[in-house]
Amino acid sequence: MGRRERPLDPDAGSLQRFAFELRQLRSVAGQPGYRELSRRAHYSITALAEAAGGQTLPSLAVTLAYVQACGGDRQVWETRWRELAEELALANADPADPDASPYLGLAAFQPGDADRYFGRDSLVDHVVHKVAQTPVVAVFGASGSGKSSLIRAGLIPATRGHSAFSGHPWSCVLLTPTSQPLRELAHAVAEVCGTEPERAEPGWLGRALRQADPTGGTRVLLVVDQFEELFTLCPDAGERVEFIDALLDAACNTDGVVHVVLGVRADFYGHCATHPGLLKTLGEGAQVLVGPMTRDELRSAITGPAAMAGLTVERELVATMIADIADEPGGLPLLSHALLETWRHRRNNTMTRAGYHVCGGVHGALAQTAERLYAEFDAAEQEVAHRIFLRLTALGDGTEDTRRRARHGELATVGDPSTVTRVLDKLAAARLVVIGTDSVEVAHEALIRAWPRLRRWLTDDRDSVLLHRRITDATQVWQSSGRDPGLLYQATQLDQALAWAGQTHRASALNADEREFLDAATRLREKQVRSRRQRTLRLRVATAVVVAVLAAASVITWQQRNDARDQHRVAVARQLVAEATALREIDPLRAAQLSLIAWRIAPDVPATRDSLLSVQAYPLPTRLLGHAGEVRDVAFSPDGRLLATAAGDSTVRLWDTASRQPVGTPLTGHTGMVNGLAFSPDGTTLASASADRTVRLWDIARHRPIGDPMTGHTNTVTSIAFSPNERLLVTGSADGTVRTWDITSRTPVGEPMSGHKGPITAVALSPDGVTAATSSNDKTVRLWNVVTRTPIGDPLTGHTSVTNGVAFSPDGQTLASTSGDKTVRLWNVATRTPIGDPLTGHTNVTYGVAFSPDGRTLATSSWDKTVRIWDTTSRRQQGTALIGSTSSVFNIAFSPDGSALAGGDSDSSILVWSLRGTLVPAHADAVYAVALSPEGRVLGTAADDRKVRLWETSTHKELVAPLTGHTAEVRAMAFSPQGGILATGSWDGTLRLWDAANRAPIGTPLTGHVDWVRGLAFSPDGHLVATAGMDMTVRLWNVATRAPFGPPLTGHTNSVTGIAFSPDGRSLATAANDKTIRLWNVPTRNPVGEPLTGHTSVVRDVVFSPDGKLLASAGDDKTVRLWDVESRALIATLEGHTGEVLKLAFSPDGRELASTSLDKTVRLWSTTGRSTTTVLSASTGLAGVAYTPDGLVTGGVTGNVLLWTTDVTRTADYVCAATGSDLSDDEWRRYLPTWPRMEVCPG
Repeated sequence: MGRRERPLDPDAGSLQRFAFELRQLRSVAGQPGYRELSRRAHYSITALAEAAGGQTLPSLAVTLAYVQACGGDRQVWETRWRELAEELALANADPADPDASPYLGLAAFQPGDADRYFGRDSLVDHVVHKVAQTPVVAVFGASGSGKSSLIRAGLIPATRGHSAFSGHPWSCVLLTPTSQPLRELAHAVAEVCGTEPERAEPGWLGRALRQADPTGGTRVLLVVDQFEELFTLCPDAGERVEFIDALLDAACNTDGVVHVVLGVRADFYGHCATHPGLLKTLGEGAQVLVGPMTRDELRSAITGPAAMAGLTVERELVATMIADIADEPGGLPLLSHALLETWRHRRNNTMTRAGYHVCGGVHGALAQTAERLYAEFDAAEQEVAHRIFLRLTALGDGTEDTRRRARHGELATVGDPSTVTRVLDKLAAARLVVIGTDSVEVAHEALIRAWPRLRRWLTDDRDSVLLHRRITDATQVWQSSGRDPGLLYQATQLDQALAWAGQTHRASALNADEREFLDAATRLREKQVRSRRQRTLRLRVATAVVVAVLAAASVITWQQRNDARDQHRVAVARQLVAEATALREIDPLRAAQLSLIAWRIAPDVPATRDSLLSVQAYPLPTRLLGHAGEVRDVAFSPDGRLLATAAGDSTVRLWDTASRQPVGTPLTGHTGMVNGLAFSPDGTTLASASADRTVRLWDIARHRPIGDPMTGHTNTVTSIAFSPNERLLVTGSADGTVRTWDITSRTPVGEPMSGHKGPITAVALSPDGVTAATSSNDKTVRLWNVVTRTPIGDPLTGHTSVTNGVAFSPDGQTLASTSGDKTVRLWNVATRTPIGDPLTGHTNVTYGVAFSPDGRTLATSSWDKTVRIWDTTSRRQQGTALIGSTSSVFNIAFSPDGSALAGGDSDSSILVWSLRGTLVPAHADAVYAVALSPEGRVLGTAADDRKVRLWETSTHKELVAPLTGHTAEVRAMAFSPQGGILATGSWDGTLRLWDAANRAPIGTPLTGHVDWVRGLAFSPDGHLVATAGMDMTVRLWNVATRAPFGPPLTGHTNSVTGIAFSPDGRSLATAANDKTIRLWNVPTRNPVGEPLTGHTSVVRDVVFSPDGKLLASAGDDKTVRLWDVESRALIATLEGHTGEVLKLAFSPDGRELASTSLDKTVRLWSTTGRSTTTVLSASTGLAGVAYTPDGLVTGGVTGNVLLWTTDVTRTADYVCAATGSDLSDDEWRRYLPTWPRMEVCPG
């Protein structure tokens, strides 16, 4: 008989109560013996008995094994374990001595921390010898590599005892540059010398340091840490040079008295090289590179401080931490913070792996600490924290963002002073910021990288933050100069600042000093205006004597006044056009509004018409507004009639996709951010996942919840998916588990599936409902069998940062994933291996991901404010990125018919892009050939991605899968005049014929050219096809027999680039790289006269007018030339393009000629007036061009297909439909301060 367990008192504390209830669970299970429990749980008898012993908290794994062996609910007990672990950790901490921890967290080690600085012994020794032998040493290292700690806790203490420094006493001067490095240097030197040195004479620094010890016996170690601040915070280039000169002079001209050490972030190496003296010093080997710690060094850094403090570190914890951080660049601050948090969650004197997991581990601890503290703030405190962190960050220009030191005075008035003090105290207590005597700074730049919310703040309105920072810097310069009026903003600079500050949410971000600065600048301007008015008044009095004379000229004056008004009208319109042009690729919706207003004001000015028509070249999403928080997820109903959106305001909204209006009131009930949405396959039910840890079902028809919320997850529910049979829901959670739910009973099915080592960020279900995929903060993607509820194989690895999203292709064979590493990866689901290299192009975190319904394309969203479309076959980006968001874009979704793409962003907006509008991201490379079928119903496009695509012209819908077969770029295509055949020519040297009805190839490729086929044309009767070749020949082909029609036509002396039949079919025109155009008699196959010359470079294209009287040519000399066909004489040279002209097309009536160019424009020319009538501008070079019944179509060099109308009224209606509203009053005052308010979109 086993020994009796010691009795427990459930009222003696949480730990005893926990153990008591474990024993009760065992009793309910029939009191199995511990030997039987051990057999069931696969843990030793001792471990299980101690779990219910009430002396120590068992590990989570042992607890769950005990519970499962007794038939308990694992999820319930996991929640209880985590709550108890947190409670015990807080109880074990010493609230009266927050600095008792042997670990520093984010704070850099200081000279007084040398006794707990472990793991860098060999590197410290190397630096010490380098410094002892060299007057200037630069210590380079990535952010987070530990270079500051190396200098402060390794090098500086070594001056007191290391043998390399023996023979002389050493004093140390330690500083960081700040925004005024010379002043900071003088202050630091004054602490050693006793008085601040005079800086008037060269060599002042060396003299001051030598005078500190006239005997010359003391050596000085002058350390400038965070040297990169010299480039990020100091705006004065002259002061930067003077600062470096002073350091080098002191080190090199003091007979070894002064040794200078610079601590520099590695990505600022290039900045250092801009100073010749410093470059020379670095080139002589005066540098040390701080690399990552070895595993043994990491082990020492983890266990050394604990041993010094009398603590024990579990062996499993050490192994886990090393595994988590070993391959993490710049990860030492994350490790240090995780150690601090693990210490806070220790069990008695033991630091445990359980405590490490509770605090979030290396990758989650810092973000978890920051986010938990932020969530504890009330709304006012959150806003103040937001403003504080923006001021504590210096935005990088080609480098990573860095921390910025802000003086107390700068922060004191960013909100209510008591609120600011309270927030700073809490941030300091959490060791997220360091509060100094006169300044505040972020504890470490790792916080900027690791906290997603802060990264979004810095990304979402970066231009605004940069402008605000310039105002801050100008304010400080103005104040430090004694408020010199000459340093106040004036003219355009003041206008820009006032326009920015005129927006309510931005005005509130100004502190008192900045408001005073702008107010003073405004008062100065008003004073200057009054002064000018007084001078004007004096002039008026002086000129009163000539009133009679002026009266005689009143008619002239009236005319001049009208002229002045008209000039003002035109000036305002042109200014708006300039503003719109600047905004097109940043905020296309705002640019479109400004173009429309410019045209409304001055429709008679060609520039306003061109600007408005050019709106068609940019993706204009429809912006839906209504949520009060960031929009986290979007979902289309299966019939495409509804769009559901989920947001941080705890609501779900439904929108009518046709009218773009909300359907009913918001769905409310969640008490936290709503993260995920999914429609049931029949469209009657909507499921939502929330940060309140619940899942809810909604009746779409009745607009109300179905039953109570479903509970079970112990942390935020991040994502949700419906099974195809509508019986199950699958959810992922920040608690690291995947759950399945029975829809009918609204209860969990079985135990949660676990395996990830961090929060789950997204979940997706395969089309057959058998396989689930999840992404996680642990940088992996996992596959799960939903039926057997088990993981499928090992995790999918390859991403180097948090994975954010997953999506299955419609056939279930491919999985796509997004990540914080800015890439997108494709995976073969069957083999669980990556497909090719990662997709790159996004410049920030990739987040949302979705396959198009036909599986041919993949869409991804990013915190870089864009959505990109990818060809799933070639894995290349199609067209240019979709823009329109002003902030981070979260989850995205295709409409069921693939015609639209919706997404939500952190600015509370829902964006819906039409994928079949004026811009179609059609190809993954340049579109050099476009063609319209004779009846105008089908549009063909051919591109350098080797694909030919066919589109319905009325809907812009792709008709079939791409036509493939060419093995190189497809640069030529044409429909036969009867429409039954499509011909394509390629750089693979072949001509292919296709049946236009069934889209099948007709026979094998036609070969004969020995190099690229660069152009082709059908004869008007459709019997012949002519091809232009890189081999300098022209070939004719019999369409019926698919055989050559006679020998090649020769005469050109370089590659033949363009070709066209005359309307009567008797003549053929060719263009070539030999700068000539040739005419050929088709029946005789002979050249007609001498070549046409005049172009000064390569001739790219030729085209006949519909009546056959004109021939147009285009070339690399940036001109279009018109020729009289009968006389073969040059009629006109059309100039205006600023880049190579690539393609030409006549309008059906012959009155207009369109030309495309690498200058990103298509120009329309009057063939009678020989002048430009319209200039349509795009974001990329334009190539292929053809007229359509509604306007014209062009191909872009980045893969876009643009469909243009020249009907300006239609374009105005298009802009009004997309933008949905006029400018606000504040926006009107900003962009049109001198023009009266007017209605822009009537009705």
